[in-house]
Amino acid sequence: MGMGQSLHKDRNKSTDSSMSSSSSSFKYSRRAYHAGSWYEADKNALDASLSKFLADASENITPSNHTTEGIPRACICPHAGFSYSGPTAAYSYLALKEALERNPSIRTVVVLHPSHHVYLESCALSGASTIETPLMNLEVDDALRESLLSTGKFDVMNQRVDEREHSGEMQYPFIAKILMSVCPQEQVKILPIMVGSIRTNKEESYGKLIASYLADDSIFTV
Repeated sequence: MGMGQSLHKDRNKSTDSSMSSSSSSFKYSRRAYHAGSWYEADKNALDASLSKFLADASENITPSNHTTEGIPRACICPHAGFSYSGPTAAYSYLALKEALERNPSIRTVVVLHPSHHVYLESCALSGASTIETPLMNLEVDDALRESLLSTGKFDVMNQRVDEREHSGEMQYPFIAKILMSVCPQEQVKILPIMVGSIRTNKEESYGKLIASYLADDSIFTV
């Protein structure tokens, strides 16, 4: 019962004070909050780990299991610490690498990630202007964020909520690594979207709404 009461309080608090319907108050730089625990904080050490993960994955992909026609549009990735999930995530991020190499029109990587710490019955956009990683900083696509906000269906995370959630952050170093190796750093932006515990009917509605944006060839989805 104690746990239930605590969760109830957290849900009320999160709904009331952790989200907003406007991004105007939040243009913060999101720190690499979990660096040093979930993955290396040192730039060179992290770069070496990611390089090895990607190199090992590349060696294990053969023509027989890599024959999908067309240019990749999305990938599904784990979000555990890199010592556990890094080798598997690397296979997914080879799809981003291929997409960027074959489709120079890509301008935004949208990251859909779950909420572990905040009760959310909708989807919430990062309020950051910049996503920091030990490798390089990623610029947030403010134009796409404002377009989604204009639908009236999205909330905006504040900095505390954004930084506490690890599931999105575990994608950012891989994205930075791929961008550094494939295209000019300023060419591609990012937009994190946190997906809450959505009821089935709302899930379908959000799916249709978001799909209309993700169908754009300039967007790659994680």
